[in-house]
Amino acid sequence: MGEHDLEDRPGVLLLRPLPDDALQRLRRLFAVCEPEPGTDPRDAALRHPGAIRGLLTSSAYGASEALIDALPALAVISSFSAGLEGIAVEHARRRGVVVTNTSAVLAGDVADIAMFMVLCLRRQMLAADAFVRRRDWRRGAFPLQRGLRGARLGILGLGTIGLAVALRAQAAGMDISYTNRRCRDDVCFAFEARLTTLAAWADILVVTCPGGGETAGLVGRDVLAALGPDGYLVNVARGSVVDETALIEMLECGALGGAGLDVFADEPNVPEALLRSDRVVLSPHVGSGTVQARAAMGNAAIDSLAAILLPAEHRSRSL
Repeated sequence: MGEHDLEDRPGVLLLRPLPDDALQRLRRLFAVCEPEPGTDPRDAALRHPGAIRGLLTSSAYGASEALIDALPALAVISSFSAGLEGIAVEHARRRGVVVTNTSAVLAGDVADIAMFMVLCLRRQMLAADAFVRRRDWRRGAFPLQRGLRGARLGILGLGTIGLAVALRAQAAGMDISYTNRRCRDDVCFAFEARLTTLAAWADILVVTCPGGGETAGLVGRDVLAALGPDGYLVNVARGSVVDETALIEMLECGALGGAGLDVFADEPNVPEALLRSDRVVLSPHVGSGTVQARAAMGNAAIDSLAAILLPAEHRSRSL
């Protein structure tokens, strides 16, 4: 980023890699400052502290209070992710800095993974696959399983992603209830204030709430016990929301029917007990891992920067 660039365009500090198309668009719209790999991003920021007005990061790359304070002209932090953990959100807001995420454009793909796991668990599709591969079909039919129609689905966190799950489950004929920070008046689904009560009612509990300190360990032993030996847990939110130790113990003793997990407490390190369990469906945090979602996330993250930093007549410069 040269000095002449800063004279013409707002400066943006880029902390995480972007898809090529998104990176090219970002560079057309802004003067982009990129830290050297392995260096403190404040070092790059401090070269042009008063010129950096935007920050593009993600929950994994974060934005600390110290970094935010090193950028006196900062106006917007755009997170290339649904989550905001790792970003000092409250500190930024006290500074008057707008904080955005890309949950709206990735919700559909994450919800698809959640419903895939729900279907796999209810219909035991992994076991059915193994049944065919072992040629057990020659000796008799695969046991009957339970379908989705009429099953009770509980959703923890009815935000953008949770609502996308609910709409898919509704189309499958499932009965839906949810718990949230507050009851929503714009949906037709039943609200339950207590998570344990929701879990006791549900056949499947899908976790779609934000991560971070407020929700750490929220799905603990009491919630899992309420789901019971015929219940299933699906987590497409953050691994921190579920007490992983309790989950493993209850799976191993049969106190929980099964689990579908796209996220884990210490990614990419998955406990051996989960790897060897035939009660779980595992995927490597790929809820938003589609070409379409990542392209949309890149554009949404850049749109958030442009909405704050560029005059309206210049926002289409990259088209």
